[in-house]
Amino acid sequence: MTRRTYLIQTKKPYQHYLFRCIIPKDLIKIFPQKVISLSVQSNSYKHSKIISFNLYKTTQFIFDEVREGFMQDITLEDVKVILRDKVRQTIKHINLYEWETNKWNEKELQERIDEIDKKENKLKERLQNDFKGTTEHLAKEVDKILKDKDLKPDKKNYEYRGLISRWTDLQVIRESWKKDLLKGVRKKDDEYLEELEDKWKLKLFGENPIPIIENYAPEPIEPYRVETTSSPLFSKMYPKHIERMRENKRRERTIFETVKTYKDVIELLGDKPIGDYTKIDGRDFRNSLLKTPKNRKRVKRYKDKTLKEILELDIPLSDKMSFDNQTKLISRMTSCWNFFVDEYPEYVSENVFKSQSIRVNPVKRKDRRGEFTEDDIHLIFNHRTYLPAIFDSPYGKKIQYPYYWVPILGIFTGCRLEELCMMRVKDIIKEKDISKIPKDEILIICTGSQGELRGALNRIANDDHKTVNINAGDKVLFSSRVIPGNEKYISQLQNKISDKGAEIIESSSGMKIHVSGHPAREELAQMYKWVKPRALIAVHGESRHINAHVKFALEQNIKEAIPAKNGNIININNKRLNVKGQVESGRLVVDGNYIINKNSEVLKSRQKMMFNGVINVVIILDQNNILLTRPTIFVEGLVDSNVEENPYDFILEVIMEQVKILETLNNENKNEIVDLITSNIKRNVRHKYSKKPIIFVKIEIIKNKR
Repeated sequence: MTRRTYLIQTKKPYQHYLFRCIIPKDLIKIFPQKVISLSVQSNSYKHSKIISFNLYKTTQFIFDEVREGFMQDITLEDVKVILRDKVRQTIKHINLYEWETNKWNEKELQERIDEIDKKENKLKERLQNDFKGTTEHLAKEVDKILKDKDLKPDKKNYEYRGLISRWTDLQVIRESWKKDLLKGVRKKDDEYLEELEDKWKLKLFGENPIPIIENYAPEPIEPYRVETTSSPLFSKMYPKHIERMRENKRRERTIFETVKTYKDVIELLGDKPIGDYTKIDGRDFRNSLLKTPKNRKRVKRYKDKTLKEILELDIPLSDKMSFDNQTKLISRMTSCWNFFVDEYPEYVSENVFKSQSIRVNPVKRKDRRGEFTEDDIHLIFNHRTYLPAIFDSPYGKKIQYPYYWVPILGIFTGCRLEELCMMRVKDIIKEKDISKIPKDEILIICTGSQGELRGALNRIANDDHKTVNINAGDKVLFSSRVIPGNEKYISQLQNKISDKGAEIIESSSGMKIHVSGHPAREELAQMYKWVKPRALIAVHGESRHINAHVKFALEQNIKEAIPAKNGNIININNKRLNVKGQVESGRLVVDGNYIINKNSEVLKSRQKMMFNGVINVVIILDQNNILLTRPTIFVEGLVDSNVEENPYDFILEVIMEQVKILETLNNENKNEIVDLITSNIKRNVRHKYSKKPIIFVKIEIIKNKR
């Protein structure tokens, strides 16, 4: 493998290797950086070649995927996370290969384990029999590593001797780890580290692994450390960025303002080596902008003061720098440090001014754009302009669907223009194709969260939906709160879903998944401020809600506000609002071929029959109230035949007692007889069955012929 341009060697502050990949020009918009730079975590050229080549293949794969339309949401930070994981994988593979811990067949595997056992035992024996000689041998390995790092070993130094001791311990532990790898023992990195620390604390090889010399006092030599070379000062380096700006043909006015910003940074943070600036410096710069006045070089109060003196003043809000200018200055420093990271990675490894955005103004720039008015919408979608512009072409061809659908999708979905234009036909899924998509990749939004009988969610729970069903392991989110009165229906719906093994998530469980569709008081106040209505008719809600709305509206300087109830006739004129009258209102139902009021007596009677039953009685008497034949009795829905005897005999007995009384009265008034018998049947049935059935009594009086 030849050395590639994507592998870079640096010697400052110490020798190490970097992977460097140039981002293609067609992907600059997605990855707003020209170069990706990443440490390969190795100072070995042989290993670095392997790691960098794997990283190169990985980046090219990611670039190809992005070009194909996949991985559109990936960020530069996501790419770096993938690459770092690739570095760890490659290093692990290299170590397994060089440590001879690759698994082949069972025979060779056992041979390798036996060989490691022998090496481990041999090393322990050498340490026990000839500790000094063995450690001197191992010290040569440590010396070689130090020399590769441009460090000079000092054998009189106490910390050097401690390093030799730990390196000796590590040689034995290393053989144990090899066996773990070959045997398939799974351990986390933290477990290996804990094992290492525990063995060192226990002094694995005796109390005195380092021979102690009496009256030995180590020379006051500092611990070994890498000598670093300081990076150039910011004042010496920012002109290089200015040169790059001129190469990119930036305006001289922009360059002039940029230089002023760099000088302010030097005044505020000091002229330090570019590698010494930290995130704290970035934060301090951001915070200083929040207190900096606008046009400070022109305003008499500020122009003779230094930046630090100005920051100590109490600057009024009206004098402070605008949100846009603050953001612009942060952007200049971010751009400068991106340049340093790309061009001088040996000095700067990260952008310390990145993510230091100003968050003073809660309204984003995009949200401050002018909105389309209703007239604008009508103008865009006018049938005389919209349709001809779409389908008529100067070349005599019909322009097809994209130009037609994008505006319509925009007005109904609220998606950004970029999102709509990046859509493909395959991105739109028909309802019938839902089953083809893995369940962990799809979210179905449907109606029916209030338990509506014909709502989509209820039909899905009843297995009555054409394409969607609920299975065990699914999650169902109820994003709306329970509307009072719907508790029963929602509970029934949730029970059906739970019986299918699905998990139910709702706002009552503590998760913030509910967003109200109703405006808050502050939002209503803002709307009234925009619209400025003269009068208000408060509707929708219960009486306390409507009355509270009227009171709130009057507090917002609306001249008139009245509550409106169902059926109110409200007179609206230029002078005042008033309730003029009332009309019948309420819910209507279809009853056969007729539409009737939901609260009609017919429906109430049917409901009473449903819960209490009905009794029909026909009695035939002569003119002397003497029973001519046995009464006819019809009983429906009163009691279950399996629970109670037929109530016919009981009702007949009640009737016969009343007939005997009638014989003594000689009353010929049919209505009085009906009332008498009805009241007695009602009283006795209520006493015996605890029910109030509907009772119909018909009396026929037959007069004798003379």
